[in-house]
Amino acid sequence: MNHKYHMNRLFQILYPLLVYYLVYQAMDFLFLVSIGSKVSPLTCLMLSAIITIIPIYVIYRKAPIVRAEKWFRREDAFVDLGSILLVLIVGLGLNILVSQFHLLPETTSYESASKVLYSGGFVIKILCNAIFVPVLEELLYRGIIAGQLEVMYQNKKIAILLSAVLFGIMHFNVVQFLYAGICGVVLGMIYLKNHKIWVPIVAHGLTNLIVVLYTTIF
Repeated sequence: MNHKYHMNRLFQILYPLLVYYLVYQAMDFLFLVSIGSKVSPLTCLMLSAIITIIPIYVIYRKAPIVRAEKWFRREDAFVDLGSILLVLIVGLGLNILVSQFHLLPETTSYESASKVLYSGGFVIKILCNAIFVPVLEELLYRGIIAGQLEVMYQNKKIAILLSAVLFGIMHFNVVQFLYAGICGVVLGMIYLKNHKIWVPIVAHGLTNLIVVLYTTIF
């Protein structure tokens, strides 16, 4: 029974990753082939993210995870704001270290990913990087994966670490693996503290928004 329980839990953790990867990649490929000559690669990525959010949200709603009794409580407002500020400090600090001081060697895969993420117009950059991608990634990595790992292992530290590692790996390059992995630890901590998915979504989105604004202006 214990073995079957863990295998079932493992499946429930891994299959959302498979759904995410296959749908995201398939839709991105289809959009690039069909309208890629008329719009930017980032626009195709954004449309793919919007479509992928649908099955991921359905999985999130049905996932056996701990949920906050209320999505917002006035008495928690200060803690929620502090959590968001913590992610901003860590995320922006890491971005400065990577982009300005070049502490990590930029690989071909990292340069290709960066080129896509900044290939669209200003509005598309904000919509994709600061809204749709954060919603998609937080639902998956924090809401589904970290949430289920917490239930499976009854250990928040393991859930935070494993979900952060998966978050880093799925970026498919060393620079983003380390950047996303460290940010994933902080995002996992604030999510599993109160189980409010909107907090890491807002924190993730605001971090990306500031980076987009900075890179666009300067």
